[in-house]
Amino acid sequence: MATFKGYGKRTPIREYAPKGRATGGVATIAQKTLDVTGRIAAARMVRADDDLTIITAGGQALRLKVKQVRRAGRSTMGVRMMQPREGDSIASVARISADLQEEVNGGEAAEAAAPPAVDEAQPEAGG
Repeated sequence: MATFKGYGKRTPIREYAPKGRATGGVATIAQKTLDVTGRIAAARMVRADDDLTIITAGGQALRLKVKQVRRAGRSTMGVRMMQPREGDSIASVARISADLQEEVNGGEAAEAAAPPAVDEAQPEAGG
């Protein structure tokens, strides 16, 4: 979870009880700290060996390991992950899976993910 002002935390999903409609939701960040942390900008399901890319509306970007983000309870403030410039805010958070990193770094993914070469003598399917 990341806030507009750059705070974030990792909270185990088991700390979030399933809720039905019209229940008022579940607190994910300490309400008394909203003036410091800002509201929630993004939340992602991650694994400890994944990476995150955080991007601000002004174009500032940061990549960090999920392990670097402290685990914290559901209704806590979290920790500073990034400090956006004055007037800027977190716009997006992307998860980069450890599996994808291994494939790309191993070189196999680039070959496996590339579309097959089209033989100009053979017509393409559907065309």
